[in-house]
Amino acid sequence: MLLASLRKIKGEFFYFIVSGARYCKLRKTFSPHGIVAISLIDPCYEHFYEPLVKSLLKDKKYTVISFGNTMMELPAFSRYTHWIIKEPLLILCVDAEPYRKRKSQRRVQMFHGIASFGPVYGVDHLQNYEALFLQSPIMFDQLKEQPYKSIAEEYNVAIYKVGVPKVDDLLDERPAVKKKKKTIFYGPTYHVKYSSVFKWYKTVLSVAKDLDLNLIIKLHPNLYLKDSYNCSGKIDWVEVLHEEAGRLGVKFSMFERSIPNARFKEAFIEADLMITDDSGIGREYVLATGKPIIFLDDKIKIPLGADKEDYLHYEEFRIRGRIGPVVLNEADLKQNVIDLLNKNIYKKEIEQYRKSFIYHLGNSYHYMRNAIDTEFAIINGDKFAGEEAV
Repeated sequence: MLLASLRKIKGEFFYFIVSGARYCKLRKTFSPHGIVAISLIDPCYEHFYEPLVKSLLKDKKYTVISFGNTMMELPAFSRYTHWIIKEPLLILCVDAEPYRKRKSQRRVQMFHGIASFGPVYGVDHLQNYEALFLQSPIMFDQLKEQPYKSIAEEYNVAIYKVGVPKVDDLLDERPAVKKKKKTIFYGPTYHVKYSSVFKWYKTVLSVAKDLDLNLIIKLHPNLYLKDSYNCSGKIDWVEVLHEEAGRLGVKFSMFERSIPNARFKEAFIEADLMITDDSGIGREYVLATGKPIIFLDDKIKIPLGADKEDYLHYEEFRIRGRIGPVVLNEADLKQNVIDLLNKNIYKKEIEQYRKSFIYHLGNSYHYMRNAIDTEFAIINGDKFAGEEAV
């Protein structure tokens, strides 16, 4: 354990030295307006902000870099490089990364995934950010509660209602095209306590076979971590699914761990119905397409060790059964699939959900970009420039 820790420290130190040299080499090419750093512990989450990064790169007002691994075409640096950057720097954190506060720099928590539990999950980290980019009214409502309200006020955290750029990228409301064969999309979350894949994978494959449906599967990125018991049960789910599908004679399409939004959009257009548990992909699908959804089981991801009763008033719970049925028994899945492919009886509730669940559906980039401009104005000493935080 000690040896592994020493190797990690040595590796991080070497990467910092290399990053420092890269910074010095590229510094002359950086924008005088400032640097936007996308901070990613795991690049599988970068597609949430892919449209934002593309837009920033296109208009070239700010230099865009990455702290951590990325599959986007960005200059990548060690996160410790923020200690030596002299230009105005805005660090957009997708996870709860620790960055020390420094002059001429601001740290923003953007969160990843569409979930109610934004500030609730990050209560221990709120003091590490000067600003929050909120996706939904549910997140904003959390900041009216204690202890989040006191922490946000004590540390003077700026709050912006920005929405979800990824969903804007996925929007497609073209009328359904009649097809000879319909398609279902199965998108389970991760974790041995919450993922439906452990109980339901055989049933989903069987339903696709019995009803002669096309099947698309996108596992949560953490289900691919076959060496982690908590994430995947130490199971190679790619292998298991292909073996069971082969036994049943079922063909399906399966995406790799991380894919660009364009491929998500193609799959969402193709799919007529989403089957999920508590994965954010289900919410993205409904928000982007307005098509029906089925929820498997009543397990909800809450902070481990927390009391479920404390979370029942959150939208995470309330939408289940409202915008789509909650199926608890494997024997009931087939009939629910038949019914919803025939008629989306939840259409009215889905449309209401799409209007209210996240901020600025279809236009979130505009609000996020204004928030970024405002943050740089604050860094540069003009606290009232740009759009005000709420």
